[in-house]
Amino acid sequence: MPIIRELQLPHAHLCLWHITEPPSFFLDRLYLDADDLLSMQQITVASKMLEFLASRYALRYLINLDEEQHLLKDEHGRPTVHNLSKHVSLSHCRGFAAAIIANTHCGIDVEPIDDKVCRIAPRFLSEREHQMLQPGHEVQQMILAWSAKEAVYKAYGKKGVAFKDPIMINALPSTDQGHFTVRLQLSNLSKQYAIGFERLNGLYWTWSIESNEPPTLVPQLDS
Repeated sequence: MPIIRELQLPHAHLCLWHITEPPSFFLDRLYLDADDLLSMQQITVASKMLEFLASRYALRYLINLDEEQHLLKDEHGRPTVHNLSKHVSLSHCRGFAAAIIANTHCGIDVEPIDDKVCRIAPRFLSEREHQMLQPGHEVQQMILAWSAKEAVYKAYGKKGVAFKDPIMINALPSTDQGHFTVRLQLSNLSKQYAIGFERLNGLYWTWSIESNEPPTLVPQLDS
């Protein structure tokens, strides 16, 4: 299996999948219900269709199910798995898919490192966060900031939250892997999320877990 990274954290299990298989590989191994089939009908790009399937198979791998997996969505679009007590999140982009299961609200995001982010950075970086950018690392840190905020948005799970001000990053590392915290501050609530990240294969994969403690990276699990 093309899992290029798998992590078992104290309260979460996640993996990153490099997609090398044809669609038939996933279609033969996935149970797709009516909602999945409807979602697939709305995907017109073949590569996006493949990523859609791979992200669901990555989740199936983490859950270790040998039976039908019913992936449901609530009124905000946050995914859940029928009869699974854990929280889940999915992501995919440019030939990669990722999934996470956790004991509490969680989110995962995969973002390619692309300097186009510079044009949209003012939309999601506050002035304080912009000042955190280190010379020579600006693009990578912008991508990491975007990915972390996307992961927090997914973990919170309700629509209508802006990225720029309500989701506040406390630090922006310039390392290839690490962790930091992010606070979501709304008028009626305040939540803290532990962020873990790794940079590899020209992308960042980033995950968030609602917690007061930072996640700890562990060595890659044996396949």
